[in-house]
This record gives sequence, C-alpha cells and structure tokens, in this order.
Amino acid sequence: MNRQAIKLLLLALILNSTIITAQSRRDIRNMFHEAESWFLFEEYEEALPLYLELLQINPDNHNYKYRIGICYLNIPGEKEKSLPYLQDASRHINDSYREDRFRETEAPYDVFFYLGIAYRISNQLDKALETYRLFYEGMDPELYDTTTVKQHIEACHIAKTLMDSPIYLELENQGEHINSPRFDVNPVVSARENTIVFTRELPFYEGIFYSRKNPDGWTAPRQLQEELLIDDGYTTSLSPDGNEMYIYRNDGYDGNIYVSRFSNGRWSPAAKLNDNINTKYWESHACISADGKTLYFTSNRKGSYGGLDIYVSEKDSLGNWGQAVNLGPTINTPFNEESPFIDSSGNILYFSSRGHYNMGGYDIFSSSKSGENEWSEPVNMGYPLNTTDDDVFFSPVDNKYLAYISRFDEDGFGGKDILRLQIYSDENPRSFRVRGIVRQEGLMSPYRDSVKISIVDRQNRDTLKVIYSDALNGEYEFGMQHGKYTLVYEADGYRKMEKEFEFALDHRGNIIELPTQVLNRSDFTARIDLISADDSLMFMQGDTATIEMMLEPMSVLVVEQMMNDSLLTTEEFSVIDPAFTYRSAIHKGADNIRFTLKDRFGNTNVKNYMVHAGDVSETVQDISETLIAGTEAGADIDEDVPDEPGEQELIARQKTLDSLDALDPGEAESIDRMGQVMNEVSAGDEAKLIKDAVSKTNELQIRHAGEWLQSMYSVAIEDGAEKEMLTRLIAAMSAGADDDAQDFINRLMDFADPALKNFLATIDPDALKINKPEDVIDYLLSYSGQHAYNNNEVFEALSRLINTSNKTAEEIISYLDLGAGKNLLALWILLGGMMIVLIFLLYRRKKKEESSQQ
Repeated sequence: MNRQAIKLLLLALILNSTIITAQSRRDIRNMFHEAESWFLFEEYEEALPLYLELLQINPDNHNYKYRIGICYLNIPGEKEKSLPYLQDASRHINDSYREDRFRETEAPYDVFFYLGIAYRISNQLDKALETYRLFYEGMDPELYDTTTVKQHIEACHIAKTLMDSPIYLELENQGEHINSPRFDVNPVVSARENTIVFTRELPFYEGIFYSRKNPDGWTAPRQLQEELLIDDGYTTSLSPDGNEMYIYRNDGYDGNIYVSRFSNGRWSPAAKLNDNINTKYWESHACISADGKTLYFTSNRKGSYGGLDIYVSEKDSLGNWGQAVNLGPTINTPFNEESPFIDSSGNILYFSSRGHYNMGGYDIFSSSKSGENEWSEPVNMGYPLNTTDDDVFFSPVDNKYLAYISRFDEDGFGGKDILRLQIYSDENPRSFRVRGIVRQEGLMSPYRDSVKISIVDRQNRDTLKVIYSDALNGEYEFGMQHGKYTLVYEADGYRKMEKEFEFALDHRGNIIELPTQVLNRSDFTARIDLISADDSLMFMQGDTATIEMMLEPMSVLVVEQMMNDSLLTTEEFSVIDPAFTYRSAIHKGADNIRFTLKDRFGNTNVKNYMVHAGDVSETVQDISETLIAGTEAGADIDEDVPDEPGEQELIARQKTLDSLDALDPGEAESIDRMGQVMNEVSAGDEAKLIKDAVSKTNELQIRHAGEWLQSMYSVAIEDGAEKEMLTRLIAAMSAGADDDAQDFINRLMDFADPALKNFLATIDPDALKINKPEDVIDYLLSYSGQHAYNNNEVFEALSRLINTSNKTAEEIISYLDLGAGKNLLALWILLGGMMIVLIFLLYRRKKKEESSQQ
C-alpha cells in the first residue's frame, strides 16, 4: 500500500471515530437531562437507574454521586444506601456549583445537609449533629431556610432523649394472605378487627384490597378496582362497622377524597366528596368518627399554617359535609401534618407531623380534646413506634395501645408489610407466664410436699397471688404482669426464703424462666409425742392397746414389741396426719414397746415404753372349762335339733379350746368367736369344708385374729370351699343387718390401717355395681396387691370389725337366710363364745380397778 493510501485510511478512521464520539456524547447528555427531569418532578425511582448508569461511564463525577444520594434518601427501604455516595460527594464541593449543567462534576454545598439526614436515618446521631452544624455554619442564609436546619439539629437531640427511654411494643406480621413481596400500606380495620382494607403498590398503579377474618385468620384479599370503578387510590380510613371506606386519589396532580360503602357483599363505586372537602388544593387523607358525623382530613388550602394542615367538617341535617374548620395552631405547624385518626370516643386524635417534638421525618402524635375544637399539646408517642425516619400511618383499633401500621419487617415478605401493633406500659401492662423450680434440701422420704409461693408487690407489700409447687418435681408456674415483685417461698421444716425479681417490660418473649431456688432445712428432729402417757404403759397381755400420739407428718413410724430385748412383732405405718392412733394387741410376754419415727429429712427419734401386764392364764383356763360345760349342756337343750354335733366334733372343739388357752387372751376371744360361728352356721355341702378349715387353722397356734381369719379362708379355699359362701359368712359376722355396700365400707374404714383406709375412701359402689357387704369383701380381696394395701390388712380390719359387732347367732343366720329355727345348737355355742368375751372383759376391768386403788 502506498503512502497516499495509508494517509487516506488514517483520515477515514479519525473522521469515523470523531463521529462515534460525538454521537456517544450526545447520548450521554440526553441521558443526563432525562435523569434531571425525573429528579425535578421527584420521581426518584425513575431517575436513580439513569444516574447509576452515568456514574459507570464517568466514575469520578461527584455530581452524579450527589444526585444518587438524594434519590436513595427518597426511596423507602433504600435510604441507608445514600451514605457512601453523599460522603464521597461531600469531599468535592464546588462553591460555584451550577445545577442542571451537564459539564458539572462537583457537588454543591448543601450535600452536607443531605449527608446529615443520611446519618440521622441510620441512627448515627453524633455524626448527624456534626454534619448539620458544619452546614449551618457555612450556609448562605439567603439560599437556605435556617429554621429548617435548626429543626433538624433539634430532632437529633430529641431522638437521643426518646431513644434513652423507649416504649415497649409488640409487632405481629399479618401473614402471607395480607402481605406480598411488594409494598402493602395504609391498613385500616373495623372496630372488631374482622374487616381490613389496604393498598398494594403494583406496577403503574395502586390496588385497593379487602379481606375478612375467620377463625383461621385473614382470607385471601380481594382487589376492589372493578367494584370501585377507579384505576388506583390509597385507603385512608374505615368506619367502625367496616361498611364505609375513605380513599385518597391523585387526580392529575390534584389530591381528592372519595367514599365507598359496603352492601350485599360488594363495595359501591367510589364517590368524590363535596366541595367543602375537596378543593383545587391538595387533600390527602380523611377519617370518619365512630358516629359517622365528623370527618377529619388534611389539606394545604388557603388559611393553612404551612403545608398540609388537619381540618374538621360536620355533617348537616341533609347528610352533607359542612364547611371545613382548621384545627388550629395547637395541632397544626409550619410543617406538614398527615394521616389523622380519631378514636372511638371522639376525644383522642392521632396524626403524623414533621413538626412538634419530633425526632426526624414524620412522627406519630396524640392529642386529647378538651373542649369545642380545643386540643391538648400533642405528645410524641415514643421510640421505637417513632424513628428517625418517616412514620406516617398509625391506624388505631380502639385505643392508643392497639393499632395497625405498615413497616419494613426483617422476617417479612419483601417490601413494607402490614403489622398489628400493641403498645405496653403501666397503663396497659404486659403479661408473662412465669416458670420456676423450687427444691427442698435434704428430703429423703418418698413423701413430697408442695412449697407455698406468695407473689408480693415490692412497692406496697400486698400479696397478689399464692400458688403451690408440684409436690413431685418442684415446678411452678403463674401468670403475672410486668413489674417488681418479691417471691416468698415457705414449706414445713424449711426456713422461709424471699427473692426479689423484676419482670421487665422489655423482656424478650412472653415466658420468664426463674432460676432454681433451694430451701434450707430448719427441721432437725423427728417429732413424736404420746398423749397422756408417762414412761410406762399399763396393759393386760392380750389387750388391744389404743395409744394416741402426735407425730411429724410425712414420716414413717416403726412399732416393735419386745420381750427381754427379743423382738416379738414389728409394724410399720406411713404417717400422713399429725394426730395418729396406734391400735394393736399387746403380745404375750411383751415388756417393752419401742416407737421409732423417721421423718422425711432422715431425722430419727426413738421412744421406749415399759409394759406392765397381769397373768390371765388361769382365768382363760376357767373360761375354757366354762365354755365346755356350756356346750355339753347345750347338747341337751333340744333333742330334735337336726345338726347335733357328734363325738368327733366335740373332740375338735376341745382341741380348739386347748389351742386357745395358749394364745393371747384378747386375740383368743376373737378367734374363738369367729371359729364357732364358722363351724355352726355353715350349711349344706360347704359345712364340712369350713369346719375342717377352722380345725386346721386352730392347730397352727396363730396369735392374731386377722391372721387366723386369713388362714381359715385360705385353707377352706384350698380344700374346695366356695369363695362366695366364705365371703357371705364373713359379711354375716361383720356387717349390720341392713348394711348396703357403702354402709359396710364406712364401718370397715374405722378399723382399717392407713393404706386400706385410703383405698376404701376411693371406692364408688354405684360405679362398680357393688351392692352388698360380701361384694365389698370380694372386691378388696380381688384387687389387693394392685394397690397400696394387701390381703393381711383386709383380714385384720375384718377381724377387728367382727370383734366389735356383737351379733347374735340368730342375726347371723338371718343374714345368711338359712331359715328360721335352724341349728339352735349353733346359737348356744355362739352365745358360749360371747360369754368368753364378757368374762374376759369383766376380769380386765376388775384388775384395772384394783390397780387404781393401789
């Protein structure tokens, strides 16, 4: 290629590059002016992507960074992103800054003002104050409003004060049916919280939605544009009954208020309010009073104190809204007031304002009505309901403690979510479930006892509540409002303990877990006192001793009868009540009774009592001989008695009497009486089996009546006797003539040991279909071992009851329904047995009288 050709080619490339560069520069300039146009009309979301693209082309353009920072400051949820752009731009100030100039690459001085706002919104209040002051000191008063700057500085100080004393609130996200990834705002609900309408910011328009609450929560919301016959709009309020909705619309840059009413399941087309409400100026919000007669709304019409003010209008007799009246300078300020709501009483106004005692942006305030159109000084409702950013829409349900708002939720669904808000304070206390465990030191017994816990107001010492811990695990739980309390723990055998707690208003969660408490013992002695007893006891051997005591509850008592330091018997009792009665036979040869009490802490106390007993063996022999003579005489009473005993039976009786002579007299009389009755009233095929069982049992030399009765019962069953007949015989001897099951249970409880007595108290004869005394006996024997008692305790109680019943043979025979006149010999022998009891009792009384005379 020759030199001329090369020159021509280079010239062509240069010309083409120049044309391309010129074209690109023109495109960039056009993009800049388009961004500036959106910015001028405050369409920051449209301007932002253009400025970001311009910054990519020219990363060193600090004018772009300044504009990007302002765009972010005006986009909800994006405001903190403004900080790095404004910080960088603030380092490149042009004192001769020219706005809307494509060639401008530096930032204006007012970047410090916007940087102060960015610091304030991100709660960097000290940096915000420093930046605001820097701006204030160097600003031109002819270009900037010093009042506005001072207000921003004051807002930082107010924010610090309010954040040092926060209120406590709980926020409840209303869930996926109400909230979406987009912005869901302006929630208003009916007084009963069963109707909600709200606005969802959709692409290119704002949709109004409606939902009802059922037991499962809010239903899927229904969009209302087709019913309202409007393209878009924002909800502003709802009547208490949920049937009247007020809507704000932007009609070609003219804000107006509309109303729609709910009827027959649909909302009516939105109707514009009259000229007393809507003007050529801007109306942005309206709410209706509970009685439907008063409308509060915002407008920047002539006569306002500055920006948007709150006005009120009353309905006339024709139902039309009357002339609007400004609420005055107490409510309205030189700054904007927004979103008024009136409570159900018509006396408390809630609204948002950029003025008053404000911590930055819009804050929510409340004011009380004190007269005709007279309002109290508005009160900031506190942090964190109010923040250093804009807080505009507070829709109360019934009072200032419960409302619906729209806010960014970290655990939400994307944009702003609708939240149910509850504010707690001393006027609206927060409630907690309080849980804890209290343990008792050194508890060794299987018995457990509850700890009494008193909740006492720390300030006035009033006892507010008394509860008891679980006896098994020491756990306790109660409901209580926030505050400062003293918990008093008390239990028998322990030192009283007091602990102070504060259930803080801002406690995280609704459950408070208290630390485990341990009560220290104060009981180091097992208490055992015998009532009216000296160091010795006067009983006849064979007596049934009855000794009254006062014992420490929830202890174990062991009673040992001794003879020359040799153990004769041991009995163990679980002590529930302090008053305890020991009832048992004094065994032959016993010269000492040892009572050993072990309490639930392991403390042990032992008391020994000497037993002074007389010798009654000769008397028993005399009684036995008398009984034999009586039985022989009885054989001649009536020769026609069909069941007269033969020689073998008389020999068996003599063996019985001989065996009884070796037993303790007190038990002997019971055994003899039961044996004779069993022998003589048994009839039919069962007679021989029962009689044999009596004889076999007598030969065992059993010392206790209960053991004798149990042995006889078991032997008879083993030999083939019918269980039903045996239980009927025992019932016949022990039950009253007219006793039903419940009567018999009541009798038996008087002679039962604690375990059996407790079980008897739980029996419901009607539920178990138990009708007769023998049914009770059968039931007790069938279920022993499955409960705390055993068979021994059943037969012991039955023998005691039999020994006190004093029933005649005729009564026993009548109970068994064996027929009138049956077995008169049985009657005589039974009466002979009763004579033994009578003679023995007379003898013992005589011995006691002699002892007392000495």
